[in-house]
Amino acid sequence: MKKILIAADVATHPCTGGNNQCIMQYAENLRTIGFEVYYLLIGTNGLRDEWIEDTLKYWGNYGFYYPLPSWQSLYQRIYRRLKGQAYPDDIDFYYPAGLTSYVDSLNAKYAFSGLIVNYIWESRLAECKIPVKAIYTHDVFAYRDERMEAGADWHHHSVAEEARAVRRFRHILAIQDVERDYFRYLSPKSNVRSVYSSFSFVEQPVAANKNILFFSGAGRLNLAAIQWFIDKVFPLLLEKDADIHLLLGGNICSCLKKEDLHSNIDLMGRYDNPDEFYMLGDVCINPVCEGSGLKIKTFEAMAHGKVTVADPHSAIGIFRPEISPLIVCRYPSCYVSAIMKHLGNKEKLEAVQLHSKEYIESLNAYILRQYDDIFNG
Repeated sequence: MKKILIAADVATHPCTGGNNQCIMQYAENLRTIGFEVYYLLIGTNGLRDEWIEDTLKYWGNYGFYYPLPSWQSLYQRIYRRLKGQAYPDDIDFYYPAGLTSYVDSLNAKYAFSGLIVNYIWESRLAECKIPVKAIYTHDVFAYRDERMEAGADWHHHSVAEEARAVRRFRHILAIQDVERDYFRYLSPKSNVRSVYSSFSFVEQPVAANKNILFFSGAGRLNLAAIQWFIDKVFPLLLEKDADIHLLLGGNICSCLKKEDLHSNIDLMGRYDNPDEFYMLGDVCINPVCEGSGLKIKTFEAMAHGKVTVADPHSAIGIFRPEISPLIVCRYPSCYVSAIMKHLGNKEKLEAVQLHSKEYIESLNAYILRQYDDIFNG
């Protein structure tokens, strides 16, 4: 069986973030097309000991850990403090000394046929001797601090540095179509593909109730989006039907107070299994209007067969929008119209379920073809 190595400075466990969920999903895709999948966790200053332990426990004999050398960790801390830069623009600033040699030693033992590097700041791994190499970009980091209010909280780099990173690879894996086009511009000689992220379709019975669902983390953009919906859309819905309820699930609930909300807004809290939350209704919203990367909440709702109503931003770059069941709405009146059309209508809800299942299955088949073409072609 062919072997492939995934390398990232992201702990895959606990698997609670969008980035590690993406990694775990495409790891399963690689297994489906016949690969033994190995994982290299690259050390950084931000990794917690328990995350390292949980990740290595999950991967067992298929997992490796390369720590950031202590001298380099100290150097990075001092440099950041002296320069007042949380994220210096030099992408190789973050690359652990000796990592390429370590990967070459692993390759000598395991004979990997492919490598997927995650994030541009680990792109020097393109220098290793594994024959087929790809970079999974996850996001666009060029001037992220200027494009998004919250962008300065994480990596942000110049276009020149991002181009330097991706041009090291023959294969570039973008997470959605707009980002694919951007990376094609940066690296015209590379094979750039949208690989999105896979979602297993979850069969659930139609609830035919009057619940509207929003499942989300506690990020600033998510909070701003749901507050807009509560202020601008929900009162109009209640005018149509006073029995409509808005159910909020996930970590976003920890940022809201029940006493500040309308009595028809319910904070359901965290769910270890999101399927349990999606069982509570048939209509999902995603009013998030800023951000980048793949619109996880949009795809997750469709993968549960729900009527999914989203802001145009949360539809950017999705797989084959012309066949998507997604309903795109910018204005409150559009949200109201779309939601009222489907809420409690069993016939329409069942039709959307079938459409969503066909769409998700088509998406997953497309994704498998991309990985197969690159690593088995």
